[in-house]
Amino acid sequence: FNKGFDYFDEKGAFDGKYAIIESVNERIAEKLKEVKGRKFFLFIHYMDVHCPYTPPKPYLSMYDSSNSSLNLTGKCGWTYFNFVNLTQEDVKRIIAAYDGEIRYTDEHIGKLIKKMEELNLLNKTIIILTADHGEELKDHGFIGHGHSLYNELIHVPLIIYHPRMGNRIVDTQVQLIDIMPTVLDLLDIEVPNQIQGRSLLPLIYSNTKVDSPAFSELYSLISVRYQNFHFIYNI
Repeated sequence: FNKGFDYFDEKGAFDGKYAIIESVNERIAEKLKEVKGRKFFLFIHYMDVHCPYTPPKPYLSMYDSSNSSLNLTGKCGWTYFNFVNLTQEDVKRIIAAYDGEIRYTDEHIGKLIKKMEELNLLNKTIIILTADHGEELKDHGFIGHGHSLYNELIHVPLIIYHPRMGNRIVDTQVQLIDIMPTVLDLLDIEVPNQIQGRSLLPLIYSNTKVDSPAFSELYSLISVRYQNFHFIYNI
């Protein structure tokens, strides 16, 4: 993961306890102060919206209206919840905790953006917010990720901020492989011919819907989403 980076920080990444967003943002803020006078590329992989679903107070119980006494501490999606008997109230508690993680992460991403504004970086920085996967919460009988290619796992957010782009919603299906050529296009850098993705700038600026397929794969599974159809094939 550190290939091509001048600075790589993985504190808390592989000890079973992911670094929380507050501590990650503190380290990022210090780095932003160092690079504010020159060009930089920063990749941040937040793990808070991920099992175990244990945001700090008050987020853990912020959306919880269940009657469940399920203890969420240290419990992780696929490796635990799919091997125990869960009541409907237990599932409600898990979903509420997951929603709390989203709220907690959202607020602290906002604080990081505020810090960038204070450092006078917001008016000259492209910000992209997306995810590598979603989470199933009993949508198809399971909890967690890494086991299927249903929409709850592959239909992820994509938000692009550019100081001069304006506000608009593009109602067209795109793919994560489109992000890199879009960034290159925004920076007036030629996109290499071997890149499979496409720049999204024509879609963004024309604001027209163009139907195109989106592909996903996981182990022996292949998924194609196109128009109103979603085809999943196990090879």
